[in-house]
Amino acid sequence: MKIGILGPVTTSKYFGGVAIFDEEIANGFEQNNCQVVLLTDQKEEKINKDKFNIKKINYINATQIFKNEKFDLIIASLGYAKYLLFDKSNSYKIYFLHGFFNSNYYGKLKSELAVIYQKILIKKCDKILANSNFTKMINSNFFGINADAVIRLGVSSSFYNNIIKRNVKKEPNTILYAGRLVSVKGVEKLIKSLIILQKNNIEYKLLIAGSGPDELELKKIVDEYHLNVVFLGRITQENLAHYYSLSEIFVSLNPSEPFGIVFPEALLSQCKIVCPYTGGQVEYLSDYSKSVAFVDETDENSISNGIKNMLMNGEQPILNDEQMKSFTYKEITRKIINCYKLRKK
Repeated sequence: MKIGILGPVTTSKYFGGVAIFDEEIANGFEQNNCQVVLLTDQKEEKINKDKFNIKKINYINATQIFKNEKFDLIIASLGYAKYLLFDKSNSYKIYFLHGFFNSNYYGKLKSELAVIYQKILIKKCDKILANSNFTKMINSNFFGINADAVIRLGVSSSFYNNIIKRNVKKEPNTILYAGRLVSVKGVEKLIKSLIILQKNNIEYKLLIAGSGPDELELKKIVDEYHLNVVFLGRITQENLAHYYSLSEIFVSLNPSEPFGIVFPEALLSQCKIVCPYTGGQVEYLSDYSKSVAFVDETDENSISNGIKNMLMNGEQPILNDEQMKSFTYKEITRKIINCYKLRKK
């Protein structure tokens, strides 16, 4: 089977989650004996053509590319679905919903216009997939975009291969946050919850992996209250696996996380988890109830209690082989192939 993947790829300037998804499903499809071509309109800046079959697509050459390649299946993400308008073949077309337009993040006008544009693009598609039931529900109930099925995401192959080879040895009372330092992620609330732990003489050490516009303000709070926090900055996947493997607890507090790849990363790293009651992660973290504290992300007391409970009573999650493989893209792309095979039903 020949598959075309329409979307961004990783470049020297772009490290988005959808780009990682595109490259990882390309690997996964190839592991399932499929031929894959990545189609992107990004500029030629350190695109990894040695590892992937990548072709530049634009409005001028799109029709010819689709005619020449004769794809059995095309998977599109984001606004890249616009190029499907140039495909005159009978290829089966899937649009992948990676989340939803949150007006608190994108702004009201941009969110409304983006939804209208997205609705126009997906009319060309045969099937819509969502990365979680949460993503499916939000798009359906609030935006009138109905997904046909849910295909959950996995972790990058580099992270997976790195973490399963490690001898996981936890440093007691060590907490990890990994992600952008922006208000929607709740990092300020996490840091302020440490003040409560400190007042109650509970030992902790918070590691923050990532960067973002809130970094300076967060450092001011840490300095003001003399908190035990280490800012690691942006780090490689190999170093990230190292910090996951030594951390006892992983915390992420975005209440509208469509899926949350950081949570499977934490599970594979045998971290206890503190997260909000809402978000796509609830769907699979509920299977690890003894290792997860669900908290009110707006309440510093709730967050600190969640951390305290995990430190005192939480159990380290240990995944079996089947659970671990469920977060690999070989398994995930097999599910997408099944959606394609069931297209006539």
